[in-house]
Parts: sequence; structure tokens; C-alpha cells
Amino acid sequence: MAAITIESQIQELMKNLGDISYDEVVNRRKTQILLEELISLDLSHLNLSVLKKQITNFQSLRKLDLKYNILSEIPPFIGTLSQLRTLNMRNNHLTSLPAEIINLTHLRKLDMRENWFTEFPKQLLELEHLQELNISNNCIKYVPPELLKLQNLRSLIAKNMHLYQFPHFSSLLTKLQFIDLGGNLISSFPESLDSLKNLKILILQKCQFHSIAPQICQLNKLQRLDFRSNHIKEISNSLYSILSLRRIDLISNNIRKISEEVGKLTKLEVLRLADNKIEDLPPNVSTLTKLAQLELHNNKLKSIPEGVFSLSNLRELTLNNNHLEEIPESISQLISLRFLDISNNKFEKLPSSLSKLRNLKGLWISESMQNHPENQSVIEKLGRNKCVIQTNS
Repeated sequence: MAAITIESQIQELMKNLGDISYDEVVNRRKTQILLEELISLDLSHLNLSVLKKQITNFQSLRKLDLKYNILSEIPPFIGTLSQLRTLNMRNNHLTSLPAEIINLTHLRKLDMRENWFTEFPKQLLELEHLQELNISNNCIKYVPPELLKLQNLRSLIAKNMHLYQFPHFSSLLTKLQFIDLGGNLISSFPESLDSLKNLKILILQKCQFHSIAPQICQLNKLQRLDFRSNHIKEISNSLYSILSLRRIDLISNNIRKISEEVGKLTKLEVLRLADNKIEDLPPNVSTLTKLAQLELHNNKLKSIPEGVFSLSNLRELTLNNNHLEEIPESISQLISLRFLDISNNKFEKLPSSLSKLRNLKGLWISESMQNHPENQSVIEKLGRNKCVIQTNS
């Protein structure tokens, strides 16, 4: 296909679309012509209401981006684009898919979030090479158990829908590594969860969980676990047995206690426990030597164990809005610390050793700390180290 032919065919495709020109489409970042063939076509944000049949002229097409239009249907001829690997239909007005979509046998990545689907399109279950599926922000209430047919699936994102139950998983889904079901009405785990032996990331934020099921401990390759904004009161010891964990997010729950078992998680890099009711931390947090981010703000802490101040890789520490009566001088041991928030606690005097934190770039303190006469020397030294100091009322 000569380049001039590509140009004329794209111009034909763009007819009746207002002032959109050939150059505007071809010069888009996601449009790509390679060796005189159209490989990738970006038709996003064009207010398209109809996908024209002329698109079938581009049989070499691997990627098609249709996001942020007003398409109410995908026509059956989409099935003739047999080389498609990526199809993005995000944010349109779609309620169904044509049966012919099953002919896209090479499709690897499908994004259909933010549409008007009320049922899971069962045609998707025939796309056996599909690796990434995003169906978020639709009104789908149920994911059928036949999902197990998608044995090449690596990523499933189905957040902010109306799911009442966890999808049924199977040991056949051996390649599934990423699941995000946040923002649904799910409150319990399926027994099949422990079959996902290669799962690395599980995101269940803003659901209705009151506890963490014991079978989660079987996910021994899990690296990230996100239970933000649920109703969890107690952390099961089963969670502490997932030694592969690198990130735990439990912000905005009702947790009161952190077990000493947390010391087992020596690969942990991020621990987010803010907006709970935690009154103390176990001393053996000192074993979390890889920890780089520790968020403890908006709790009921009265003191911080010395073990926290031995975490030499810690870069971000939030302790604001607690009941702390002091920060010990040993804070100077946090040699990697870049951001520190200690505002809105019960103490006013800053530890003099704070000025030894040469890598500190941002410090948040209360106005009373800012104005305390005994803190002026520390504040001046931090300023000379180019640390930005901000006050929180």
C-alpha cells in the first residue's frame, strides 16, 4: 500500500467529521505508519458517533483507540480487523458488543471502561489470547464463572461497578497477576481465591470487607495488597505470612492494633496505615529495613517505638494528627528521610537533632511549633539545608 493511498483512505475515513484533517490524525502520538502500513490509529476525543466502514481498509491495524467519543455501538465489521492487538473503547455510550468481535483472535488488550454496559459481554469469553481486560465504571453486577476460559489473562480491572460478589477464579488462570475490584459492594472472598498462585497485585479498596480472609495467605507471590476504605477492625495473622509483600495499604479502616507479626514482612517498602484507630506500634518494626514510606497520620498514637527511627531507608513519614507527646532525638537516624509531617500533635518543641536530617526536603509542623522560641534555631538550620517548612493549623 503506497503512502498516498494511506493518506487518501484516512481522508475518506475522516469525511463528515468537521474540521479534522489528515495531518491532525496522523500526527497524533498513538497513530503510527510503519513500512507503508497503518499500524496504529488514534481516533480518540473526536466526538465520533459512528465508526465508518472505511476503517476495514486498514487490515494491518494492530492498535485502535476510540476512547472519549459518543459511540453507541461497535459495528460488526470490527471483526474483519483480524490483526488488532489493542482496542480501546473507553468512555463511549456502548451497551453491547457485536458477535463478530470473537474474530479478533489476536486481541491482547481490551479497554471498555466508562460505558453503559449492564451485563458482562459473553463474547469476550471467546477471546482466548486476551491478556488485559478493563471493564470498570459500568453497571455490571456479575462476572460469569466462564471467565476461566481466558487462560492467558494477566490483568483484570473491574472497579467502580455494582458487583456484589467476588468473581469465581480457577487454577486454570495461572497467568493472572493483577486484580482490581475496588469500589464494588463485595464483602467476602471466594474459596477459589487461593488458586491464583501467581497473583502479584490485589486491589480491593472502597469495598465492604470487615475482615481479611485466611485463604489470602496462600497468595505467596503477592507483592501489593490494597484494602483502603473498608471496615476492617483487625488484621488477620494470615496476612503477615505473605512474606513476598512489598506494599500494604490499609488507610481508612477501623484498625486498633498492629501485631508483632508484622516484623516478618522484611520485603515491605510501603506501609500505609493512616486514618485508623491505632494506639501503638510493636517495637519490632525495626526489622522492616526496606521500608521507604510509612503513613501513620490520623490515628491515636501516643508514642513511636524506637524501632521506627532505625529505618535508615525511610524516605516519607507521616505522624500528623495523633496524640504524640514528643519526637525523640533519635529521629536523626533517619538519614534517608525526605518528607516528614509531625503537625497537630500534643508537643510543641522540636528535637534539636532534626536539623541533622540533610536529605529532608519537606517538613510539616503546627503553627504553635513554628512560633515556639526554642524551635527557631532548628527551623533556621533546616532552612539553610533548603528544607521547605510548611504549617498545618
